[in-house]
Amino acid sequence: MIKTTYINRYADRITFTQEGDTVIMEGYDGEWLRSSVGKDGKTLMVDPSGGPYVAVGDDLKEYFRDKTSRIVESIEIKPGFTILKIKQ
Repeated sequence: MIKTTYINRYADRITFTQEGDTVIMEGYDGEWLRSSVGKDGKTLMVDPSGGPYVAVGDDLKEYFRDKTSRIVESIEIKPGFTILKIKQ
């Protein structure tokens, strides 16, 4: 398991926890979460108030110290957290 913390512009501590091809993003207020869905019903992006904005196709390497490429392939929003499936 690899875990890192991102502090957004409102000083929220957003954590990214990776296990295999799954990254869990949590620590944001879900009441103020913006997202968009494509015509096929799949989530295309997620943007908690204060950030970070994450979209399918984005590379999460800027949030991890090892700078390993982690391309977001899919996004699933759950109560209190978001599941990001990645391609490494």
